[in-house]
Parts: sequence; structure tokens; C-alpha cells
Amino acid sequence: MTKRETEEIRRQQILESAIRCICRQGYHQTTMDDIASEAELSKGALYWYFKSKDEILAAMCKQQCDEHLQILRDFAEQKMSIKELTLQAGDKIIELLLNEPDQYKMSFEFWALSDENEQVKKAHGEVHKIWQETVSNLIKSGIKSGEIKSNIHVKELSIALLAIFDGIFIGYSFDKTMDIRKIWHTAVSAIF
Repeated sequence: MTKRETEEIRRQQILESAIRCICRQGYHQTTMDDIASEAELSKGALYWYFKSKDEILAAMCKQQCDEHLQILRDFAEQKMSIKELTLQAGDKIIELLLNEPDQYKMSFEFWALSDENEQVKKAHGEVHKIWQETVSNLIKSGIKSGEIKSNIHVKELSIALLAIFDGIFIGYSFDKTMDIRKIWHTAVSAIF
């Protein structure tokens, strides 16, 4: 294993440890000492990889969003209608978040901390912009193929789709009996 591969494994170990700590204690109560202990590293080793807890949080935010974005991109490469792509990609992300409760909890931490933490705000904003551009490109493909009306405002529809998806998860946080897949399918079917 190369030095770079070893460093990436260690970096991932730190991020996973930070997720566990933050989900257990909350962001503000988690310290770098807690993360180092959870990762079974010295504090100095932790600081070798990340200068601050904010930097760790920003890396976690980017990593989670990149994973979800990759799901969308993978589906976009397949030959299917825009509606089917939107449904299946949404289902896959829903499955991922429901099967990994810590990732689900971290989504709320990222949203909450974006307002007060500049590093998280920047990371979250950059990723959200990429999400919006990716969804906009899919909508443009749908317009080109005739699946979506040509008079649709692409940017506004991409923002609306992302807001609907996020809103479903916010609602689910209050009512775990909600069938979020059914809600997602209903919303997408109403749009496309």
C-alpha cells in the first residue's frame, strides 16, 4: 500500500470517527480529543490530517454530498427517461440515508451549522451549486428529448426538485411513519 493510500484510509477513519462522535454528542459538544480517541489516534496525528473540527466537518459535508451526487451521475449515464432517472436516483439516496442513520443525522447537522460555520457554509454551498447544475443539466436533457415542456425555467425547477427532496426528509424527521418513497414518487409524478 502506498503512502497516499495509507493516508486516505487514515483520513477516512477520522471522518467516520467524527461522524460517530457528533451523532452521539452533537457538534458543539464534540472535541478534537473526542475524535482522536474515537479514531485511536494521538491528537497530534489528528492535527496532521485536519487543522480543526470545522475542517473535519467541512470534509464530512463534501464527502456525503459527493457520494449522493455520484449516485445521480451514475443513473444519468443509463438510458432511461428523466422521470425514471429522477425516481430511481431519489430512491437510491433515500435507501442510503435510511440504512445509514448517522449519515441522515449528519445532513441535519450540515444544514444547521451552515448558518454559523463559514467552512461548512462554503462546502455546503459549493456542493449545492454542483447539485443544482447537475439537476439543471438533466432537466435540459429532458427538454431536448421532449419529456419536459420547453417553457420550463430550468434553474427554478432544479431548485424546486432539490427543495422537495430536502423537505421530505425534514418531514420524516418529525414523523418516521411517513412513506418517503411514496411521497417522492408522488411529487416527481406530479412534475414530470
